Amino acid sequence: SIEQDLARRDFTVNAMAYSPTRGFADPFGGREDLEKGILRAVGDPVQRFREDSLRILRGVRFAVRFGLTVEPKTESAMFRLAPLMDKLARDRVFDELCKQV
Repeated sequence: SIEQDLARRDFTVNAMAYSPTRGFADPFGGREDLEKGILRAVGDPVQRFREDSLRILRGVRFAVRFGLTVEPKTESAMFRLAPLMDKLARDRVFDELCKQV
């Protein structure tokens, strides 16, 4: 389902969808977070970043690029789990840093 797909996303601002038949889906409050300029992990931030530590770098990129403030629990998990990024493949890191949006 679309809700299950959105639940696996990294940040609430990325966990929104639109369908011409079903309308707007925003089960994690991404629109409100975007309006308030907040970057928040979907669900438990520790779990999100353990699933893929590249999400930490993506979060930093989003915060800087779009002027978002990282929500405290998300920020704490980013700092705590940053050492996991040492195991990332260099090409994944390079690709993430080169993205425009």
